[in-house]
This record gives sequence, C-alpha cells and structure tokens, in this order.
Amino acid sequence: RVRKVPACRFRDKEHLNNLIRKLYSSINKDVTRLNPGERGRLPDNSRIFAIDTALAPSGPSLNIRRHTDDWISPHTLMQWGMGSRELFEWIGGRINGGLNFIVSGGTSSGKTTLLGALSAYYPKNVRILTAERNIEMKLCPNKLWGCPMEVIPPKISAEFSGVPLRTIVEYMTQMRPDGGIVGETTGEEAYDLLSFLNTGHFGCTTTHSNSAEDCINRLIALASLSNIMKGAELLGFISSAFDFIIQIERMKDGVRRIVEVAEVDTEVSQNQGGQPVLKTKTIWKFKQTNTTKGNEKIEGYWEKQGELSEERI
Repeated sequence: RVRKVPACRFRDKEHLNNLIRKLYSSINKDVTRLNPGERGRLPDNSRIFAIDTALAPSGPSLNIRRHTDDWISPHTLMQWGMGSRELFEWIGGRINGGLNFIVSGGTSSGKTTLLGALSAYYPKNVRILTAERNIEMKLCPNKLWGCPMEVIPPKISAEFSGVPLRTIVEYMTQMRPDGGIVGETTGEEAYDLLSFLNTGHFGCTTTHSNSAEDCINRLIALASLSNIMKGAELLGFISSAFDFIIQIERMKDGVRRIVEVAEVDTEVSQNQGGQPVLKTKTIWKFKQTNTTKGNEKIEGYWEKQGELSEERI
C-alpha cells in the first residue's frame, strides 16, 4: 500500500538537490538541466530515479525503489494469496517440463517477484543465464545460474555508446546456455529473445500488459521495432517461442494475484477481416466470490477451465 510519512521532510529544495547530487556522484552519474532525468542503482541494489527542476519547477524529485535481499519462494507467495497450491503445482510442472512463459501485468503488480519465485521449478542440472536493465531479480539459489548481466547506458562517455539489452541477449547464445531469463522486455530485444527461444533454448520474461491478449499484441509491437520480421511470420515466431502467459494483477485490496493463465495458440489464424491473429486459451482463472467495499479483502478461488493443447502436452 502507498502511505504518506509526515516525518520524512527536507529543509528546502537545495537540501534535496544536495542529496541527489551526492547519491549520483557515488555511482559516477549526475542530474543537471542538460540531463534532467537519470536512473541509477545504489550499492545495495536499490533503484533510483531523479528529476531535476528543469522538468519540475516546484522542486526536484527523488524516487528510490527498494527490493528485498532475500529470495521469495512459491510457498511464500501462496501464503500471501497470489495463487493456490494447485495452481502453483500446475505452473511448476510445466516449467520443469521445459515450457516457456511470460509473466504479464501492470506496474508494481509483482511480475519480477513472481518470476523469481517460479525460477525454483527449473531443474538443477541446467545452465541458465540472466539479463536485465538493472539487476534486481532474486532467483532461487542452488541452481546453475550464469553470471547476471545488466545494460550499460550510453551516457558514460562520448566515445562509448553503451551495451543495450538486445546485445546482451545475443551474447547469451555464445555462453553455452540451456536457457535464459530476461528480466523485462520493453523494446527491440523482444525479437532477439524470440530468436533465442527458437534456437533450442528455454526461457521466460516479463512485460507490461493488462491481459493475455494484450500481451501478445505488445510482443508483436516490440518485436516489430527490429524491422526484421512482421505479419503472420512474426506471429508464428511468437507461437513457437512462448507456450503460456501468466497474467498478474495488483487488486483493490492491495494483494497481488495471478488472475489468469492462458496458453498461446499453436497456430496462427485469421480474423473476420482476413488478418492474421494469434489467439490465447484460458487454462486457469481467478474467480472472485465476494463484493468488496473500500479496502476490504477480496475473496475467491482459482478455477481450472481447460487443458493444454495436444501439441504442447
């Protein structure tokens, strides 16, 4: 939940500006009128983002996003109400069997936390590489993880253009992986991840979308940015790369829940206008059983509504 803390105050704008400069200088970055918005990662892996008064005349803004240092297990997520034991056992069995998945949801819906928990279901004898914009995933220990890799931004020096996420995904193929995890897919790296998953590797990622259908559309839009593949060919590429989508939502009572698990269709079909489409089929669905008022706790259960297709079985 979001709460206001009255005791947290700064003397004035300059007091906050000094703190921002001090924090960013410690990681060899700065926030100025010429660079009014900058992200960063502190030594404790907290993510920070600051806005200069050039963009916010009323005063600078400092945002710190702190993640737990400990790995959160599927059992803990069950206790928090994210899903039932039967649901997690079903998902875990499919991950252990080698199916690829996407965790889809809105901002702060718990995508990264759920992805880290589900890493427990991978076999212990496979080598898995990870790539993120900022290292923040907490993955299950006692697995064969390769070195975690993160993006190098282009602002370090005029001579160095940085290393984007799609380049790191390409590097992963050269490091003898069995599988790979991309923390979040938000750009052209979507095509490179699809290529990675279509060349004998397993893997998963997260992305921002509001439903399983929206997740497919977002993947199409992101992969199309590379201008390498479009249309029905791209839809077939997505279908062969990803097997199912886990849709997660932060609900009105503040609890993050899995609201749907949907299989990605194995074949590209056509809509009424003759355009190629890639459909999804709901396998699990969260059913709410009570009517809530205000911040009352939502009650419900997870219902299995179908089976995977014969091809994926």
